[in-house]
Amino acid sequence: MSNLVRDGDQVERRSFQVGCRLDYEVRDETTFIFNVTPARCSTQYIGTENISVAPNIPMDEYVEQVHGNRYHRLCCHGQTSLSVQFDATVMTTPQSQNPSNHQLAALPSSLPLDMLTYLFPSRYCQSEQLQIFAQQEFSRFPRGLSQVEAICEWVHNNIHYVLGSTGSMTTAFDTFKSRAGVCRDFTHLAISFCRAVAIPARFVSGYAVGLDPPDFHALLEVWIADGWHLLDPTHKVDVNQFVRIGMGRDAAETSFAFIFGDAYMQSMNVSCLEQYAEKY
Repeated sequence: MSNLVRDGDQVERRSFQVGCRLDYEVRDETTFIFNVTPARCSTQYIGTENISVAPNIPMDEYVEQVHGNRYHRLCCHGQTSLSVQFDATVMTTPQSQNPSNHQLAALPSSLPLDMLTYLFPSRYCQSEQLQIFAQQEFSRFPRGLSQVEAICEWVHNNIHYVLGSTGSMTTAFDTFKSRAGVCRDFTHLAISFCRAVAIPARFVSGYAVGLDPPDFHALLEVWIADGWHLLDPTHKVDVNQFVRIGMGRDAAETSFAFIFGDAYMQSMNVSCLEQYAEKY
């Protein structure tokens, strides 16, 4: 499913209440960099938000300039229990698209220069290792959104969604071989296939309505001739009920927590509730 809004259509504004609580046991000096706050971007507006830490430790905030990803850094200087709690109200609107162009994928020669990085292999998306298969399997589809939707259908139909089947080191090629994974793995594989057929693709993390069990979720976003299109290779969420947190080439740039030191997660609670939707 993509987030197409055609010219002349009514645009639907949605409001969400999102939040998370992360609890850690810290055994020695550790630096945390959290990426749990919604991104500041053209498709969503942050109303109220609050992030708190127990014990009360100073935090630095950094906003990455390319995607609007927001990172919070804090340091624990010894053994302790750490709790991070975040909640926010976020309003979203889908990007407006030109219906005459959404089936036409731009060739690499005509892409905006800042899209080229999304054609290259990355840490978790070894598109070069999957290129022969991707071209044989998907070249029969028309270039553009139809081709991407065919990729998502293949991933959904051929990869089993199995909680706990993969870990932080699992790559797209691993998932292709094992045929099992979770949302992050589905998305890495779909990204790799898209890049292998010369369609720019990136990883988007966020809060999603209706996940069971509740968790952070990963989606695929592709650049077609008229802009970015959001899709879910797992078919578990409606992309219009999604609040963006981070965007990047793969999960290496969008993890909800980067940990440098000796700390272990004890529990995680994530929530995303839709408050209302209105057309204007």
